[in-house]
Amino acid sequence: MGQIFVYSIISGLALVTMYLIYKITLASQNQHSYNRAALLLIYVVALVAPLLPALPPLIITSHTEPVYFDIGTPESAIIEVNDTDISLVPKILVGIYSLGMLVMMVMTFVSMARLFTVIHKGRRIEYDGLKVILLDSDKYAPFSWRNYVVMSQADFDESRDVILAHERCHISSLHYVDLLVAQAMIVFQWYNPAAWLMREELRLVHEYQADEAVSMSGFNLRQYQTLLIKKAVGSRFQSLANSLNHSNLKKRITMMYKSKSSLGGRLRALALVPAALIAVAAVSIPSVASALDSVSQAYAGDKVTNNESIAQNVSSEKITVADPVPLTPVEKDSEVDKIPQYPGGEMAMMEYLMKTLVYPEKAFKEGKQGRVVVSFIVDEKGNVTSPKVEKGVDESLDAEAIRVVKTMKFIPGQSKGKPVSCSYYLPVSFRLTK
Repeated sequence: MGQIFVYSIISGLALVTMYLIYKITLASQNQHSYNRAALLLIYVVALVAPLLPALPPLIITSHTEPVYFDIGTPESAIIEVNDTDISLVPKILVGIYSLGMLVMMVMTFVSMARLFTVIHKGRRIEYDGLKVILLDSDKYAPFSWRNYVVMSQADFDESRDVILAHERCHISSLHYVDLLVAQAMIVFQWYNPAAWLMREELRLVHEYQADEAVSMSGFNLRQYQTLLIKKAVGSRFQSLANSLNHSNLKKRITMMYKSKSSLGGRLRALALVPAALIAVAAVSIPSVASALDSVSQAYAGDKVTNNESIAQNVSSEKITVADPVPLTPVEKDSEVDKIPQYPGGEMAMMEYLMKTLVYPEKAFKEGKQGRVVVSFIVDEKGNVTSPKVEKGVDESLDAEAIRVVKTMKFIPGQSKGKPVSCSYYLPVSFRLTK
């Protein structure tokens, strides 16, 4: 669940950034289908953003043969760790997030149950190619969901043609699918105001489209606006259905008289691209990445529960490069201009290891300690691949070293200015202090 929480944070940051850009550049434009597509694209980009690599490795080039280097083993320095602080805050945050998701899922199912109940209780008829559900009560303002239009008998008798013209647009445009996507994002990011505001923005665009459909059908706009005001007092299904009495009536009426936007208005959507890149860049900062990794690992692995002082022996000296030692055959003309680097340098890497390594409870109780040497490959994108224990100490200590190495991200090595795969040896020492 910790990893899901971190994924939602990164996704949420992208969502907030792009939503703000949308509000500034596109929200006021009379280009409803285009804006709807832009909003849906924001959802897609926000969900993909956490899967993108950090910005430095975004320069994608190819190299057929990996080049290998052996990183020299440095001297060790003992770092004291107070186990009482280990993973406490991340666990609390993940617990709160999980509870919030559960509450939102329950609320969504309750809302859907209410929706099904109302549709089931009504009287079904076919009118002008639509499935209409007639209610005896006028408690609910007219609304549509999937291929159903729900309204009171009184509304059907008085204003059925204009209401059906409005709701027909919702049905034919599959607006309910958008609302399901928006609700799923709210469940996933219930703590993020942008997730809630995005849903309202989608609903508003839906109403703009439906209002335009009514206008194009030849109905009197003033009479239609009067109907909207009259129905503003009825109840509506906030999350799942498109209701005739959607709020922001002032914006809707203003938009009815607004001219269509020009091509320049559509080009404003290009501002969403740097917004997404900014969000990805923000989570690539080493300190931010380290904090997010702590949260993602909140429930991962064995944790130390004793209130004794534990030391994790990791290097604080500068790592030096030894003579190249090929581990597999390499092309004779292969050269490496730059070896893989951890963002922020070796000291930043050591700080990350000190914050992330957790002394396994099993090894702690059994008094196991020693140096684990891990080898891995830093590929062309800076990802750690093929981690392997070259020199092990204990099963739990070996597993902890591998776990931490898998979370690391590097700036890839370069050969003739192009990213290449390189091997990396990293010693990770564990020592208990008295």
